[in-house]
Amino acid sequence: MTHFVNNFPGRELILNGEKFLYFGGTAYLGLQTDLDFQNLHIKNIKKYGTSYGASRMANVRFTIYEEAENHLANLVGSENCLTLSSGYLAGQLISYYFHKHGHQCFYAPKTHEAVHQLHSKNHIDLNQLILDLKNAVLNDKKSPVLFFDAINLDGGNYPDFGWLENLPLEEVILVVDDSHGLGIVGDKGGGVFKSLDKIKSKELIVCGSLGKGFGIQAGLIAGSNRLIKDLKSTDMFAAASPASPASMATLIDSSKILSKKRITLKKNIDCFTKYLKNLEAFTFIKNYPSFMVNDKRIPQSLLGQNIIITDFNYPTENDNVVQRIVLSAHHTKQDVETLAKAIDKHYTS
Repeated sequence: MTHFVNNFPGRELILNGEKFLYFGGTAYLGLQTDLDFQNLHIKNIKKYGTSYGASRMANVRFTIYEEAENHLANLVGSENCLTLSSGYLAGQLISYYFHKHGHQCFYAPKTHEAVHQLHSKNHIDLNQLILDLKNAVLNDKKSPVLFFDAINLDGGNYPDFGWLENLPLEEVILVVDDSHGLGIVGDKGGGVFKSLDKIKSKELIVCGSLGKGFGIQAGLIAGSNRLIKDLKSTDMFAAASPASPASMATLIDSSKILSKKRITLKKNIDCFTKYLKNLEAFTFIKNYPSFMVNDKRIPQSLLGQNIIITDFNYPTENDNVVQRIVLSAHHTKQDVETLAKAIDKHYTS
C-alpha cells in the first residue's frame, strides 16, 4: 500500500489524521529532522546559497568542495575523494569511466542499479562470477573491474567479504557501492574502505550516497589521487552541477552531531534485538539498523497496529517486494519497545 505524506517521514507519520510509527526509509541517523543539524544547514545556506548550478570546472570556484573532499578522504581512508550531486551520479560516473576505457566489467549478485551501464547485468551465480573473473584476468590485457554492494542483508559482504578471497585480487579492480554503510559502519562512520583496503586488490574504489548516513544530498567517489584526477577531467563531471556548497559545509560542521547519533542508533539496535522474541523472523547484520522481513505477513499485521515499515516493489513494480524494518537514531526507546511488542503480538494473537 502506498502512503502519501506532506512532511518528512521521521519517526512518525500522520495519515488521515491518525498517527503511525514509521520504521522505514534510509534516514539512519535521523539527521533530516534534527534541530541542531538543521540549524547548521540553515547557517550554511545563508552563507553559500540554496544551490550552485555552475560547473566545478568554472573559472570561479568554491573552496568548500576541496575542503569537504579532504575531510571525506580522511574519514574514509582513501588517498583522495570526489563529491557529486548524488550517489547515483557517483555510481554512473565511475561505471562510465571503466566502460569507456575498455575494461571488462562484472557485477556481483544484487549489485545496485546505480553502478550499471546500459545492458550491463548482475551475475546470478556467485561461483560463475568468480570463474569468469579468473578467465578475464588470464585473457584480457586490462584488469577486470568487479562492482558489488558493501551492505547485503542476505549475507556474504559486510562485515567479512569472505568470498573475495577466491579471486586473484592483485589483478582485479574493486568498485564498492557503500551507500548504506557510509556514515553508519566503520571507524567514525567511514564505511568499508579501510577494511577492504587490507585485502590488497589491484585498486579499490568506493562510491555511494551521502544522503543516507550523512543527511545531505550528495554522492562521493573515494580512491587514488590518479583516479580522482582522471575523473575530474571527464565530460560527465564537468557538465554536471555539483552538490550544494551548503551541504558540503554542513558535512564538515556536523561531525560531533554524527558521533552522538551513531551512539543513539547503536542503543536502539541493542534495545530492539534485546526485547524482540522472534529474531528468526528477520535477516539482519549485527549492529546494523536494517532488518529484512522473512515473514511476509508482518507488514500488514504492523499496519493494523499503527506501525508502517518499508514494503514496496523495488526497483520497478515488476521486481520483488522489499520488506524491511529500519531503525533510526530519531526513534525513542519507547518507539523501539512498541515495535518489538507489536511483532510479538503478531505471533501470539
